[in-house]
Amino acid sequence: MRTPSGTLHVVDFKTNQTIAAIQPKDYWDDKRHWEIKNNVDTLEFKVFDKTRNSITLMQQNLVLKEVRDGRIVPYVITEVEKDSEDRSVTAYASGEWVQLAKSGYIPPQKLEGKTINEFMDIALIGTKWRRGRTEYSSFRSLTIDEFIDPLSLLKKIESLFEMEIQYRAEIVGSKIVARYVDMVAKRGRDTGKEVTLGKDLIGIKRIENSQNICTALLGFVKKEGSDFITIADINKGVPYLVDDDAFQRWNEDGVHKFGFYSPETESQDMDPNRLLTLMKTEMKKRINTSVSYEVSAHSIGRIFGMSHELIYEGDTLRIKDTGFTPQLFLVARAISGDESFTDPSKDKYTFGDYVEIIDTREELQKLYNKLRDSLYDKADMDALKELEIQLEETSNGFDERLIAMKTSLEKTDESIILNAQAVNQQMEKLSSDFSVTAKEISSKVTKGEIISTINQTAEQITIDVSKLAINADTIVKWLTAEGIDTNFISVRGDKITIDKNGVTVKMLDFLYEDERGTKTTVISKRNLIADHDFSSVTKKNIGHNDYSGFEGGYGLPWRANGNVIIEKNTSVFNYEQMVNATRVDMYNYPETTVKNGIHPGNVYTVSAHFRCAMVNGKRVTAKPQLHVCYVTYRDNVHYDIWYEAKLSFDAPSTYYGDIQRRSFTFTVPTSYNSQEHAVVIKVESADANIGQGTAVCVSGVTLVSGKYASMYDWDRAAAERTDGIQPFNMITVGGVNNIGPAADGQTFDISTEKEVKFLTNIRAVQGVNLGGNAFQGWGHIRFTDGNRGVGFYVNNSNGWNFNALG
Repeated sequence: MRTPSGTLHVVDFKTNQTIAAIQPKDYWDDKRHWEIKNNVDTLEFKVFDKTRNSITLMQQNLVLKEVRDGRIVPYVITEVEKDSEDRSVTAYASGEWVQLAKSGYIPPQKLEGKTINEFMDIALIGTKWRRGRTEYSSFRSLTIDEFIDPLSLLKKIESLFEMEIQYRAEIVGSKIVARYVDMVAKRGRDTGKEVTLGKDLIGIKRIENSQNICTALLGFVKKEGSDFITIADINKGVPYLVDDDAFQRWNEDGVHKFGFYSPETESQDMDPNRLLTLMKTEMKKRINTSVSYEVSAHSIGRIFGMSHELIYEGDTLRIKDTGFTPQLFLVARAISGDESFTDPSKDKYTFGDYVEIIDTREELQKLYNKLRDSLYDKADMDALKELEIQLEETSNGFDERLIAMKTSLEKTDESIILNAQAVNQQMEKLSSDFSVTAKEISSKVTKGEIISTINQTAEQITIDVSKLAINADTIVKWLTAEGIDTNFISVRGDKITIDKNGVTVKMLDFLYEDERGTKTTVISKRNLIADHDFSSVTKKNIGHNDYSGFEGGYGLPWRANGNVIIEKNTSVFNYEQMVNATRVDMYNYPETTVKNGIHPGNVYTVSAHFRCAMVNGKRVTAKPQLHVCYVTYRDNVHYDIWYEAKLSFDAPSTYYGDIQRRSFTFTVPTSYNSQEHAVVIKVESADANIGQGTAVCVSGVTLVSGKYASMYDWDRAAAERTDGIQPFNMITVGGVNNIGPAADGQTFDISTEKEVKFLTNIRAVQGVNLGGNAFQGWGHIRFTDGNRGVGFYVNNSNGWNFNALG
């Protein structure tokens, strides 16, 4: 792995663009402090005041640092301190993920049977962070009892799946393009490195604590209501577990030391037998004193330039201190550290997760001395010398590794007869081969024409036979197969069944996940928004070839706030075409009201398609935002907002000009009254300002029930026909009743076999020709204020004639 450059990149928090690159020669007194537990990661450093670098170190700006394992870690500046004595500026920054605590909320809910990926998607929805690398860890359930922030939920997920989180950013050019949250089983490496006193070990303490010792453990699990589960029913009426050896060792005047234990679990299958098993495991931890260690060590890899001596976050290594009696050997893990790029001598690490190793040579020597003392006068001295020789050989071989062990049974034609429990078995032409190496275990057995081969490595077990029959209930965490030949497949409690009749799915979704991790159901759902692509909106002529005015209003599904326009010349703009691409910012946007289908306590998902916009002939972009308002209408136009929720997203690309779908899942408050209230959906931008040259385009808006948006079909042809972009020649009603332009293009005709009746008034502004002739031809009659005054003017063979008609 390459060595980090040490350059600190400062990023503007609004634009995500790099605005400074501080070289190691330009900063000093830097310290990065990290802790595996709780994902603590802070950075501090100094630069000279009144320089180009110091100007960029302002509150909320980001600092990017490449750490030893190759990750780019983003830090947010939380404090800046100026010192007039040495003219320095000290920047204090924390891992940017601390801002997840303010990035939204997750309402109380019960999440059952979900994978780690599904949990992380729920936690990160609506934030700037994405799910990164994860490791499969089966299914879990979690109950969220109260409103919680995304960061707290991530910590719960980490604990629930017994994983560890690490955060990183992805940089392209000079811009942050993505932020990832990884969830891995264990950070760091098992290096085999040995930390020894006098080389890189600063000090070590061994601490014994007897505070939590108990000789009787009372376990219980609280059920719903006031009942408890104990082991009394299966433990002779006694609710606690006793360890006799611990009682003999620790009792005072024959009285037990009681401990209490209530396992933390979301399992619904807890019973006395399960509780007893957990109590036995816990009891083993409490009958002896607890031993802990405090170890601090320098990293000599940085001081002396030895890369193989470097310590990374979470590394597991060996600690040796021969000053202890007996000598102390530990396997431990780096759980926190202080690192300085400019001064490696300040690197310091703390270790945890200790496992004490017993030196078998020393224990064997003790056993030998004891045996020799007890048998000195009784044992044959030659035999004793032989024992000494064997002991020495055993001790000398303690540090050597077992490289390979091979046992071979050659073919034999002899019959082997085993008589056990009155069963005779004859094995002919039998051969077997068994080998163990540092990386593989291989076994092969041959009997006649039957050949069975099993190869085992750390990653997999390969069984090489023509057919493997398993007559048992078998649990497989993950199965990869080139083909499955079976009569019946059932997935998780008959939710999905595959048999000869087909595929049956009970109350489940079919989900599609795009490259950004957004999930969409392929099951069609009713869109609660009447006009999804603004086709009903009047396109007002604003005197510009590339734009139309967005003119919604009373009686139409959408209405405009501010000056909203629709881009109509997308072929010139040369990016992905969008039906009625409506340009919006923070102040100019459309909104629609939804009442039908909205119910209190239900979950809904609003989604829309966004794309970069064109302002003054230049592609621009901004953060899209979906805004949900719960309102009470005062009249048909004006309303009061009593609750609202909104979610912003990353800005679409100006380079690709592609359409990106965004969705926001929300729960309607229980106080919502369908008779009095309504929901107003606003499609807008979180930070755009057209006056300052930023905007974003939107169309394709949907609102459906459930936590996933439904698949969306851009019915471009229908929308453009509605708008007149793709005109059709005729509308046919009932087969022979046609409405449309005449063949010569001079008139618009209504052709019908029936008489035409108008049930309301006819307003003919220019008059009517009752003879079927051209405008102002014979038979034309018009009511106007002419040269003869106000009245009817009729055109006949004598020209225009005035008739007051009474």
